[in-house]
Amino acid sequence: MHSGNMLKNKLLKHWLKIVIFAVLLGAVIWAGKGIFKYSVFSTHDGNYHIARAYDAIQSIREGEFPLRWAGSLNYYCGVPVFNFYYPLIYYLVILIDLIFNNVIFSLKIIFFISFLLCTFGFYLWAKEETGKVLPALGGALVYLFGPYRFTLIFVRGSPEYMAFAILPIVLFFYCRAFNSRGKKFVIYAFLGSLMGAILTIAHNFAAMFLMPIILLYLIIKIIQKKLDIKKIGLIAFSYIAALGMGSFFTAPALLEQKYTQIGSNHLTYLDHFPELWQLWNSKWGYFYSSQGTINDGMSFMLGYAQWLILALGAGFIIYQLIKSKFKIGTFIKNNVWILFFFIGTLFTIYLILPWSIPLWRKIGPLQEIQFSWRLLGVALFTIAALFTFILDKIKSKYLLVALSIGISLFAIVAERNHMLPQPESAQDLYQYADFSNLHPLRHSTTTLADEVIAAGAKNACWFTTPVVSTNKNKKIAYTTLTRGNTYGSVEFTIDKKQITGDKIVINLGYFPDIHKIYVNGDGPLDYSNCNGQVCFDANKVKDGKNLMTWKVGESRIERTFDYVTIAFFLTWSVVLLAYLTGIYKPVAKWLRNNWLKKSK
Repeated sequence: MHSGNMLKNKLLKHWLKIVIFAVLLGAVIWAGKGIFKYSVFSTHDGNYHIARAYDAIQSIREGEFPLRWAGSLNYYCGVPVFNFYYPLIYYLVILIDLIFNNVIFSLKIIFFISFLLCTFGFYLWAKEETGKVLPALGGALVYLFGPYRFTLIFVRGSPEYMAFAILPIVLFFYCRAFNSRGKKFVIYAFLGSLMGAILTIAHNFAAMFLMPIILLYLIIKIIQKKLDIKKIGLIAFSYIAALGMGSFFTAPALLEQKYTQIGSNHLTYLDHFPELWQLWNSKWGYFYSSQGTINDGMSFMLGYAQWLILALGAGFIIYQLIKSKFKIGTFIKNNVWILFFFIGTLFTIYLILPWSIPLWRKIGPLQEIQFSWRLLGVALFTIAALFTFILDKIKSKYLLVALSIGISLFAIVAERNHMLPQPESAQDLYQYADFSNLHPLRHSTTTLADEVIAAGAKNACWFTTPVVSTNKNKKIAYTTLTRGNTYGSVEFTIDKKQITGDKIVINLGYFPDIHKIYVNGDGPLDYSNCNGQVCFDANKVKDGKNLMTWKVGESRIERTFDYVTIAFFLTWSVVLLAYLTGIYKPVAKWLRNNWLKKSK
């Protein structure tokens, strides 16, 4: 009889998992149904990502790794766009394109994958936290069906969606680590670190806010679990290693901005603060955020269901405070996650609204995100997490079912009109049949106001920019022998008595310490910035025929942080090997018996 009940329970759990999987997958398919509706759809940044993806595929084929230089952009002068803008999406396109050989379709696959990751990742994390199905399911559905998620994919086309999809996976692995012992603790700490590193290259601005959230989460978990010093050290290393493994991108992106015009465009953060009423109900649209609020062409809605959850959280906190008889210590201990995510949500909303402008004026890094409403993604996560932990506290099964299902369905219904993209106009569709040759943005700088061109440059290059000229605009007869994204060679003839100018200019975008230039076998030559293009002293060439070659590589800063990334990977490899094989135990014992005694 007992074995029969056990078998029955196993079957019920098995079928429950299948039902949950089906519900989540069905929700993802429903949310992502618009992705494949049209052959191509219009977004603010979509064409830029397609153009960069074409360049990334070619650059990887030429052996450039990690991605740094986009040689076919800026009208073949090239720009260091991958050095500054979220390269994860382009690495994924490269991998997926190997299967489908279609860049646009590969990007659509990534859109859909982001829906899968955010939904199943959140469910797994919430289930690991609470041990309950309904709170995890409710939170996952609320997280999926948030207005800003559909804004990111169907309106903006911004890879921020990748960062918000990866976040719950990072938390899931860390939560697993805290709930595990021995070897599993180390393995999950490594996986959390690895996913954290991937998050840092998913989107610059999203990572800037999400990594501190992860850090606070880890600190609270350490306090809750009362970890010993060895595990605290391992978790601390895990977090630092996440930053270290992503530093090949994040560090040069910070340290080398000064060589470009990034941050010098016409966008001003003060012009794009939405009002509170826009977070409640602003018309859905496919246009841009405008100065002020009157002409805004996109929605900044937080979501009706999300506002309801926030109100529910406020009521729940008041109820719990009264129930605890205002014993603050007990109240905080019993409701730490509800308080954390409720306060986090309120603070995020405060940062979005113009009320926080005095704070923005004082904190420089905040100003660089340009649009306060980008924080809607953070609020979307904190509210979904708040919902999960509220449901976890509810004792009544009937109330738990009613709230989890009711609010989840409300969130889905409220988003019914936000899940479709805007199709490209019929007259422009031909440009996507052969995007690489027909679309006008294929070889642009792919940034607003040419921010990634060299500091001091008056303008970007153009198709008519000569491969070789002088700094006095004297044309030189030349023949291009080879030209790729990361290399080139040209043969040119020069008469020093006839030319004007003291510099030879190449149609190669200027960026310090990355170009290796050779003339007639001599080099690499020192080069400088001539209105955004590479130039070198004219006395390095000879009268008559000259052969010039160049290769684009990495700067010393970039190579340094490549090594930092590798060093953290290797350190993790050593740590994993030590713990998984048990080698660390005799080593630790030997250190205690010898080195520590001697030091005393």
